[in-house]
Amino acid sequence: MTYWTPDKIKELRDSLEQTQVEFARSVLVSPKTVTNWERGACAPSELAEWRLDELDANEIDRVEMNRK
Repeated sequence: MTYWTPDKIKELRDSLEQTQVEFARSVLVSPKTVTNWERGACAPSELAEWRLDELDANEIDRVEMNRK
């Protein structure tokens, strides 16, 4: 099972404070694809999962830097 469940995708998007359109641009997919991911209608491709991992790592780094 993939780490990127619909809830995890929405949680990442919310933590980045992005709309679905903005998030889609960040992941290089269409806004409809983000909607489908968040509804559980389809799962991210391997390439999209890699991009989600990168965004997640950057967000973790940002949060950690703000704590210092």
